[in-house]
Amino acid sequence: MQPWRSPAYVAAAAMFLSLGAAPAAGQSPAPDRPRLAVLVSVDQMIPEQLERLGPLLRGGLGRFVHQGLVFRSAELQYGDTETGPGHATYGTGVNPVRHGIVGNDWILPEEKTPSYCVAEPLVHALLAQGPAGKAGGMSPRNLRAPGLIDRLRLSDPAAKAVAISIKDRAAIAMSGQRPDAVLWWDRTQGGFMSSTWYGEQLPPWVREFDARWVQRFQACWGAGWSELPGLSLDGTDTDPDDSPGEVDWRGKHVFPYAAPAVEGELDGN
Repeated sequence: MQPWRSPAYVAAAAMFLSLGAAPAAGQSPAPDRPRLAVLVSVDQMIPEQLERLGPLLRGGLGRFVHQGLVFRSAELQYGDTETGPGHATYGTGVNPVRHGIVGNDWILPEEKTPSYCVAEPLVHALLAQGPAGKAGGMSPRNLRAPGLIDRLRLSDPAAKAVAISIKDRAAIAMSGQRPDAVLWWDRTQGGFMSSTWYGEQLPPWVREFDARWVQRFQACWGAGWSELPGLSLDGTDTDPDDSPGEVDWRGKHVFPYAAPAVEGELDGN
């Protein structure tokens, strides 16, 4: 399989074509340009999960499954991957040998300690209150191929993009060099953070969310995490919620789960 046939690249190429110029005389009119493109990455989610649970999905992922186009035979073209290379491949449409993110960490010949794939010693972490005092933030400096938003902006300079993830490397590697905002979860204080590579202040809507996320969490989950009423997995070919190997959390591994307390600084987990 040639590099241009990688599934991520094919999907991106289709999007770029749909954003192209008007057809020449005699050609069929181009379809309306989409106003919104969404890329979603879920670690270790195999396609069978969406197929088995498809009848239960409403909105969210269900909209992609039931109303979108599904390419069932997607595969990586390299043998071993981690989240950093995987997200970068997904976001750029090319393999690690071309986009440069070959692992979550690596050691260069001139260095004695590992380098994190999106670490940037020349920028600062960006929190709700502003840049952190100590340098050592994150950036796409090691990403050597343009991302989807970089290509979209070649077609439409007014295009805008926001990348949001729990992990910094996921949000950064999937979004290219200069998206409008890149956010990841702050495991120390909670809320979303970024780095000064993307600006000197978080957008107002992010600061508002960070100021109220604890109250929203407690309002939604303070009573604990329980199964949805009336939900049945019968006929979905999935295992029951009590399978060998499940790890206990606070002494149990079946629903309902007690919500964790959110007080002071978080523990990084």
